[in-house]
Amino acid sequence: MPVFTYKAVREDGTSVADETMAGDANELRQSLEARGYLVLSLEKKKAAFGRGVRGSAKDFLVFNQEFTTLIKAGLPILQSLEILHKRTEQQGFRTTLEGIIHGIKNGSTLSDAMAEHPAYFSPLYTATVRAGEKSGALVDVLKRFIIYQKKMLIMRRKLTTALIYPLLVVIFVIAVMALFLFYIIPSFTQMYSAESASLPLLTRVLLSFTQSLTAYAPFLLLGAIMSGIGIYSWQRTDAGKRSLTRSGSSCRLSGPLSSSISSARLPAPSPPCFEAAYRSCRRSTPRPAPSTMR
Repeated sequence: MPVFTYKAVREDGTSVADETMAGDANELRQSLEARGYLVLSLEKKKAAFGRGVRGSAKDFLVFNQEFTTLIKAGLPILQSLEILHKRTEQQGFRTTLEGIIHGIKNGSTLSDAMAEHPAYFSPLYTATVRAGEKSGALVDVLKRFIIYQKKMLIMRRKLTTALIYPLLVVIFVIAVMALFLFYIIPSFTQMYSAESASLPLLTRVLLSFTQSLTAYAPFLLLGAIMSGIGIYSWQRTDAGKRSLTRSGSSCRLSGPLSSSISSARLPAPSPPCFEAAYRSCRRSTPRPAPSTMR
């Protein structure tokens, strides 16, 4: 979903400037007005190239480590967030921390205040914090999430390193094929045409294919680019994410593997954390209506 930045005035007269994700501008405006905000400005945010709205995963890991250290040292959550708010240099995340601090002062829990900013705090993170709040073991839960973050960063680094060599091989093969199709074969075509030599059937088919490919190459390239942009935009939508998740889970080869990877991402939680998270999920899951059929 797109990210919007807004400026509004609360019922107590204080102003707020924040950013959040929403389906469209009208939906976000109605949501803010329902919370008692007077919206002054609302516009869609353009994400920085290559970074997105969340910043880097390494910065978020540093934030979690500092937050966990402050809480473990005995500081209250509100005071810890205020210290991190003063230390944060990224303006977007600084504004988000300001909104979280204001929400906690108004009576919200830490997880609920973070859930209002999904651009920075994922549902997995807010659910983890909520489990720690309900079990009274917030520091232990955050430590487990930090372990999970480190594993994901290491896995991502290894995956990037492992893909460099195949990517270079693919680029080299494409370059050789392009040189062969667009330079070498046309040169032989001109040479054989000048000598009026009869060519075998397979050679004539290859020459005809090369000529057609050369003539329509710009259109094919434009179509490939447009298709890539369309597929990329579609997979970022909610419907695209659901379709990809459904197809990946139903695949006979990758389905069990992806399920095993998802189950093994987080280390096993302690019993109090697990029970609190289980009770929270049970309360938030709607129960089906009883059947009237007999």
